[in-house]
Amino acid sequence: MRKIELLTGIISLLLLAILVIVLIDPFSGSTDTEGAKGVFETQTVSMGDIQIEITPKSLSDYRVTFNTHVVELDYDFMELFTLTDDKGNEMKPIKWTGGRGGHHLSGILLFNVLRDDTKNVILKLGKIEDNERSFKWEK
Repeated sequence: MRKIELLTGIISLLLLAILVIVLIDPFSGSTDTEGAKGVFETQTVSMGDIQIEITPKSLSDYRVTFNTHVVELDYDFMELFTLTDDKGNEMKPIKWTGGRGGHHLSGILLFNVLRDDTKNVILKLGKIEDNERSFKWEK
């Protein structure tokens, strides 16, 4: 009888754990990340034959994805991106983890940590396929 109670307890705990995981869903693939006042939304644009998706993790940390089936992604992304804060300070990235070349790239674009009182930023992507784009996020 004791073994049945123990087995029932273990099964109940496992079911509860599965329920919690399903409800919390840490692997949901959400493309929005939390900011101080809300959500940093993913922004997606096309630049010629290249689709670009940018998701901020914070105002100085971005996941960037490039997809194309036509163009070789042989760009110096450290040079193409510039971040401008709400005080007019411009900075270049300190790290790009996505490499270069090929048709599909994804990586982290990292800038120096911004001051706590920074309210918004503009991330500018220089010339790709004769286009330039700017992305804005607010805290």
